[in-house]
Amino acid sequence: MKPTNKFYTIALLFIGLSCWQAEAQLNIPAHFAYVKGGTFIENSISLESHKNDSYYTKEIAPFYMYRFETMVHTFEQFCEETKMEMPPQPSWSNGLMPVVNVTYDQAVSFCNWLSKKYGMRFRLPTVEEWQYAAKAANFQTEELIYNHPLPNQWVVYSKNARNHSPSCISCMQPNEIGLYAMCGNVWEWTQQQLKGFETSIVGGGYMDEANNVKITSQKPFSMKNYQGDLGFRFVVAFDDFQAYLNKN
Repeated sequence: MKPTNKFYTIALLFIGLSCWQAEAQLNIPAHFAYVKGGTFIENSISLESHKNDSYYTKEIAPFYMYRFETMVHTFEQFCEETKMEMPPQPSWSNGLMPVVNVTYDQAVSFCNWLSKKYGMRFRLPTVEEWQYAAKAANFQTEELIYNHPLPNQWVVYSKNARNHSPSCISCMQPNEIGLYAMCGNVWEWTQQQLKGFETSIVGGGYMDEANNVKITSQKPFSMKNYQGDLGFRFVVAFDDFQAYLNKN
């Protein structure tokens, strides 16, 4: 993805370095985005289009979502402390890149590790929470960043992925509430909803064409499997997050 100017390039480098240096402490206040509560509407951009239709809705409680996809550097720290073998990373990988080749159970174990570390519950987002956050909790307008034509500065996909690889976790512009790479870069795990059933991966990745890097892009995926364009991010419930901030 080509930066628009020298200032933009320097800004990306600064953000990337600051994320890497602060990641060991997770920098909870700065690196989480608040997602206000509201109503999730399935496969909808606008309430207007559903005035006379029957459609699936779900109330979403407020929560905090990590702004970035989990990066290699952080997952390495987790593996080191838990004595888990680090999943093999592709040749393009470095500390600032999103970790990939992670199974569902490994992603959940990582969240459990963080939970013990910080005394609050970290978990994977549900599909609804993920899509709701990608839409910036806004179903009233079509003027959303991820509706802009591709290629653009928010989404890394097959047509603008440099060297046939994803970008670093902050090497694109964030959406309206400060979340990076909610579409494109790498697919992301979501939380299993029913025991005995598989879960879904969402958002598309750097190898996908434009029609597969949308807010609504999702597909079922075996929780035992992994792939080179699949990572994850995590969320914390509003009350847990506020309790942590009050203590610290």
